[in-house]
Amino acid sequence: MIRTRALLTSALLIFLIGIIPATACMHKREGMQQQPDAAITINQGDQKLRLSIPNAEWEPMFFKSLETYTKKINLPNLRTVVLPNKDDLEVRFWTDALPSKLDGIILRRINNQWSAVGIHVTGERKEALPTQKKLAVPKSGWDKAWEKLVGAGILTLPDASEVNCNVTTIDGLGFVAEINFNWSYRTYAYGNPQLAECNEAKRIISIRQIIFDEFAL
Repeated sequence: MIRTRALLTSALLIFLIGIIPATACMHKREGMQQQPDAAITINQGDQKLRLSIPNAEWEPMFFKSLETYTKKINLPNLRTVVLPNKDDLEVRFWTDALPSKLDGIILRRINNQWSAVGIHVTGERKEALPTQKKLAVPKSGWDKAWEKLVGAGILTLPDASEVNCNVTTIDGLGFVAEINFNWSYRTYAYGNPQLAECNEAKRIISIRQIIFDEFAL
């Protein structure tokens, strides 16, 4: 009887020794899963690009459609581009007039040198070939024009979903901004801001107007 109890005790100890590390590992994994993601990053060499992408319905649909055109002109996805210097920037501002028109303005500042490109798509979206045009120096000069855009909030506006500022219509007009600056990428959008009442909608319209005025579009 004593020998039987000893054997049972030994077996129990062996079982506990085996299960404790497995249980600890399981709890550790559960704890890691419960922690929110601090950041999504893209690595390129020694540098990382931090991504900030809104969890909004428009985002996957718009960028899936956009990719069908940017691939045709070998324009890389901006959220995969790590710019050479911290002060470099690239801003893409898209005007999406569903279902048949898309306009984009790309502003770049690389090594303190500015440039701008206009992109235009019209007609049947899947069949259309985007056109590109290098734009002249803005009317106010690069520094002043950029100062106007920053003042209007091009770097800081939240996504419309964060401030409940979207208006949905059958034939809509949407503005989408992409910003790659300071080794961080973010994007936001406003649908039909001309029909919205929030201040952010007025600011996105102002940003578009500044771009159109400065480049005489």
